[in-house]
Amino acid sequence: MLVDTDVHRQATILPITEPITRRATALMESLVLSHGLQMGDALIAATALEHGQPVLTGNVKHFAAVPHLLIEGFAI
Repeated sequence: MLVDTDVHRQATILPITEPITRRATALMESLVLSHGLQMGDALIAATALEHGQPVLTGNVKHFAAVPHLLIEGFAI
């Protein structure tokens, strides 16, 4: 269920670029076995890292193992 908040209205959709794909692949190679990182989370993390932005998530543990990633958790 999508909650209507100011965050959703202000969100910008960013395309998946080649640098993001490369970074997501590297994250998967290093974290899939040790931390169970999934492809969707790797793409989200790689996008945030490439754009120098934090990840806003309701599930911090999905991203906790990603080096240098700024994470902002929230609860609904």
